[in-house]
Amino acid sequence: SKVSSPSTLFRFLIFTFQFPKPKLKNSPANTEMETSRFILPLLLVAFSFLLSLSAQMTGDFKCDGATSTCRSLVGYSSKNATTLGHIQTLFFVEKLHSILEANNLPLSTAPDNRVNPNQVVRIPIPCSCSNGTGVSNMVPIYTVKPGDTLFVMASEIFGALVRFEKISELNDISDPSLLVVGQKLWIPLPCSCDKLDGQEVVHYAHVVKLGSYLGEIAAQFGMDIKTLARLNGISGDTELLADYPLDVPLRVVPSALSRGGKIGIALVGGLLGLIAVGVIIFKALSLHLRKRENSHNPRYQNLKALQLKKYSYAEVKKITKSFSCTIGKGGFGTVYGGNLWDGRKVAVKILKDFKSNGEDFINEVASMSQTSHVNIVSLLGFCYEGSKRAIVYEYLENGSLDQFLSKKNPLDLDVNMLYGIALGVARGLEYLHHGCKTRIVHFDIKPQNVLLDDNLCPKVSDFGLAKLCEKRESILSLLDTRGTIGYIAPEVFSRLYGRASHKSDVYSYGMLVLEMIGARNKETAEAAASNSSSTYFPDWIYKDLENGEHTWKFGDEITKEEEEIAKKMILVGLWCIQPSPSNRPQMNRVVEMMEGSLDALEVPPKPSMQMSTTALSESSCLSEVKSNNSEELI
Repeated sequence: SKVSSPSTLFRFLIFTFQFPKPKLKNSPANTEMETSRFILPLLLVAFSFLLSLSAQMTGDFKCDGATSTCRSLVGYSSKNATTLGHIQTLFFVEKLHSILEANNLPLSTAPDNRVNPNQVVRIPIPCSCSNGTGVSNMVPIYTVKPGDTLFVMASEIFGALVRFEKISELNDISDPSLLVVGQKLWIPLPCSCDKLDGQEVVHYAHVVKLGSYLGEIAAQFGMDIKTLARLNGISGDTELLADYPLDVPLRVVPSALSRGGKIGIALVGGLLGLIAVGVIIFKALSLHLRKRENSHNPRYQNLKALQLKKYSYAEVKKITKSFSCTIGKGGFGTVYGGNLWDGRKVAVKILKDFKSNGEDFINEVASMSQTSHVNIVSLLGFCYEGSKRAIVYEYLENGSLDQFLSKKNPLDLDVNMLYGIALGVARGLEYLHHGCKTRIVHFDIKPQNVLLDDNLCPKVSDFGLAKLCEKRESILSLLDTRGTIGYIAPEVFSRLYGRASHKSDVYSYGMLVLEMIGARNKETAEAAASNSSSTYFPDWIYKDLENGEHTWKFGDEITKEEEEIAKKMILVGLWCIQPSPSNRPQMNRVVEMMEGSLDALEVPPKPSMQMSTTALSESSCLSEVKSNNSEELI
């Protein structure tokens, strides 16, 4: 008998509802009652039938043997055409050749090799057994995208290899409706490490197709139907559901060569051996010298420890089509647009050739590799080859916030949009300061380093200037700090205010928020930076607040609610730019202030005029020193 499926049962229920109703001469009310009495038993039978099928087909693979970890296989197919490279990335397979070997494909097959719709590709996965069940060992990790649901992930993106209930359970998701774009989820694929009747096997997750027979599947893989049924805990064909993974044990058969073949290979091997010995000796000597040089380089060791995709420089050139599309230029290098093998757009930052040991590059890679947050740009890989260094990260369609503030982007952001962006940046900084094992200080928060995706979700970018410090040692060396004039905290260039720390990011964030809301425009910024100016620009903001005048750029057309949001952003900005770091709030407090009500906020103390003008004087001198080297960072 055929394998049943949810779609089959659905058609059965539709048929039941469309069943001709008996013609009765009773009243309409009695007719409805009689019809319900006729249909209800059929619905109960169908529902009970569905429950009985689902109860026995859980999608879990039994795994309670002596071996707790192993290599397993899953059979993946997509409704749409894809590539081997995309599949490799989706399932977090480290090397493409392992997929090629599992599918008997030539090792020269390219990552962009097309995979047709519904074509099954065998994918090797690491398996781990616990509590009698086997699941893939913490891979793959999927990043939630707009429009994703657990059901879409399970049934479409990962080809029905996993049930959405399993994703919810193992990721501790209490409410599936609260998924966040950018959230990382572990996709627990079914697998097993058990032996079969004492024999070593490789367990293969085969997704049952509609209209299949258990006997047909058993014959396809050359095994006994009773063994297949026993392994999966079922008793017959009718107890299977389509789109459920079936545990198929594949026999481990070592490849055998004929005697003549072995002799031939031995002869060829003997001839090639002499040549190979010389090559091996040369390679070994070169490797030894390189290791000896790098063994004293701690930054090299740090790069080896990073769990990221490492690209060769040739691969980077191919991704960017020989650097044909320039996105922007910055003080540390140029950013190019490109595409990975699976078609994903990426931004590739090619750093300038460093004569030093590449401290700035190491900082960025080390910092970004430790982050995973919806408001932080995701790092996808890196290149570290001789003097060539590159960073590959996600491409964001809407570019930087600077383009919106400077009106280079035609989209006009209203108060609510700006508030959402400011809140997202605050959450990103809160994560860097308080959510990571090691505190990450950015030191260059500005509109150019806030990128926006297609939903205007902000992501903090460019960690090239970030410095790491232990949470207990948050005071950083002044010599190690850099930034952009106009956003640098006063303690960075003047010891009158203390020493640089993570509170310097709070100051830069405050300046960013004030610029977003229009309380700090080009004219006032230029006046504040001028030596002849005797007015510190927040001074007139305080005057406007006292007089009840509008400081923001939206005029009189905004609503009462929007006016409160704008005023709240100004107050938060003023708290953040307090000259003394000790008077500034922590970023977690900033998030609370942004999310809270306006009534809960007090007007911060007004900065001292004398200290402000002194700082501005020093800032102006510093600006002159750095003017020749200042470039926007992308």
